[in-house]
Amino acid sequence: MTFKSRSVKRTGPQSGDILGDLTMHGVTKPITLHVKLLTPINETGRTRWSVTTDPITRRDFNLMFAPAAESVSGISQTVAINIEIEAKRAE
Repeated sequence: MTFKSRSVKRTGPQSGDILGDLTMHGVTKPITLHVKLLTPINETGRTRWSVTTDPITRRDFNLMFAPAAESVSGISQTVAINIEIEAKRAE
């Protein structure tokens, strides 16, 4: 899975949207990553971010199982990607 950004837009004092292309399973589709700052950079240079997407459809990315497995698995056709990031400023 890869994501290539095309633009960044600030949506609030500690949030923003990153528009780009998500490639998964050989399929590329445009998506928006919604980014929120959870903790500002502290004295150690660490910070935390939360990143989510709007719901995406698994079939759009060819992520399907056999019909019998799909019917009994309970896996939804729509999913969201959630990423928690903890970063430390380079020294």
